[in-house]
Amino acid sequence: MTGTNGPNVEQCYLILSAAAVWSGSVRKHDALAVQHHDYLLELERSGVLFGAGPYEGAGGWADDDVAMTIVRAEDRAATDAIVQADPLVRAGVRTARVVPWWRNGGTMRVEIRFARREAVIDGRTYRLDPSGGLAEASDRPPADVLYPCLMRTNPDAPAEAAPVEELRRQHQDYLRDLEVDGSLVASGPLRDAVDRADHVGTGMIMLRAESPHEAEELIGNEPYTRSGVRTATVSTWVRHVGDSSVGVGFGDGLLRADAREFGLARSD
Repeated sequence: MTGTNGPNVEQCYLILSAAAVWSGSVRKHDALAVQHHDYLLELERSGVLFGAGPYEGAGGWADDDVAMTIVRAEDRAATDAIVQADPLVRAGVRTARVVPWWRNGGTMRVEIRFARREAVIDGRTYRLDPSGGLAEASDRPPADVLYPCLMRTNPDAPAEAAPVEELRRQHQDYLRDLEVDGSLVASGPLRDAVDRADHVGTGMIMLRAESPHEAEELIGNEPYTRSGVRTATVSTWVRHVGDSSVGVGFGDGLLRADAREFGLARSD
């Protein structure tokens, strides 16, 4: 289902949407919003949707961005079909642009506490219901507040910056540290499966933090940003819906995570 470029890369696409001039009635708009939500749930159930939700505050990477949807798709044509099937886009309520993204890093944590009958999924706690359902067990709302950081090449980078290979090594080490402490939701360059870069920027690093200020501090300490080679724009994104899955095949020795497969080997 998902286009990949190696076992550590998942081809995703960012769908950045903006509000269009709407001449219809409020009632019609509300009906379309319900249809839009139902459509996202269909994408979630099919495993296509990594996440979707609105921007908060100043918005996304462009002044008119109102929301971001991230999908897993085979190619740009499949993504365009997903966009055109969205009721809000089809009715002209929103316009949308597509940005390819290789997702090659990030953290997803699932913890099952059998004695307490709890599941902790990316920091949110749910009660385990023996009848088969999950029920919210914490005060945290069902939406995730995340911080996507758009990385761009700095045309005014200082001449005394460290060599590119050294910065790349430091960058990779820093992302690994963020993975270990759970701050890195996902990261990767903005490009498609044939390695064509997108004009929007060089990459996106999505962070989990307690506040926008903490997210800005985390990305400010990233080696490319700290050295001035790249600039970073931090947005606040509320992920209301989305799908992540982890499965283990003990028979075939495979870990399956978000449509990617990895071999399992005992560490002892």
